[in-house]
Amino acid sequence: MRQVLVDSARADRSQKRGGGAEGNLPLDGNAPAIEGQNWGVLELHEALTKLADDSAVQAQAIELHYFVGLAVAEIARVTGRSERTLARELRAGRLWLGRLLGART
Repeated sequence: MRQVLVDSARADRSQKRGGGAEGNLPLDGNAPAIEGQNWGVLELHEALTKLADDSAVQAQAIELHYFVGLAVAEIARVTGRSERTLARELRAGRLWLGRLLGART
């Protein structure tokens, strides 16, 4: 799902009349870092890629939660981690993204 949104944002950006667009597609309230922020899909994609370099576990948890729509318990089953650990990783990842993306706004 993440790649579909990224491809769509890139296509919108490259259109003849929209070439200067920011690539911002609303995430319908699913922005992973801080609710109420309206980050673009491309901006979020780049930030998640940087987060994956720092913590692959946090990036994977955020991607599964916000782009795939899995609950913490489901992510725990899929990844073999405890729910408590996953909740902590999601919280830390959201804070990391909030700091990175907050610096851009």
